[in-house]
Amino acid sequence: MFKRLTTLSLCAMISFACISAHADEIIIPDSPKPSLNEPDPGAAISPMKKNQKAPFTGVLMSPRAVATIMTQINHFSDQLKIENDKVRADVIAQCDYKLAQQKNTLETDKNVLQVQLDARQKEILAAQLAAKKVSDDRPNVTLWTTLGAVGGIVLSTITIFAVSYAK
Repeated sequence: MFKRLTTLSLCAMISFACISAHADEIIIPDSPKPSLNEPDPGAAISPMKKNQKAPFTGVLMSPRAVATIMTQINHFSDQLKIENDKVRADVIAQCDYKLAQQKNTLETDKNVLQVQLDARQKEILAAQLAAKKVSDDRPNVTLWTTLGAVGGIVLSTITIFAVSYAK
């Protein structure tokens, strides 16, 4: 990922430098046409020295070689833009893939947690129903205590009257 970002930034800097440096197109003068007897050398480059038949030390280039080099220079910014767009598209595709992968993971985690939450809510509801059933099945302590006390008082009173009349 770091290599791609570095490549992308370098391409942008080179593109800017080339666009500003080659704002004006380089104009090449017309070269003379070879005669009928002279063979066409193709895209040839030949080094020259000062004492050879040339006005200066430099490189002798055929018209095709000059045209090839000039075409490459003139279309360098286009090639750079194409390469830049390709790198950018690759980086965007990778980012989109990672984003989709992360969304998928998050959605899966959300679904798993929702299922766990639903299961726990069912357990809580079942426990509440069981607690209510146990609570409903338990005898009423206040009622039985009151009935026992009243019954004891009534029984004691009857016993006292029975013992006092029996004498």
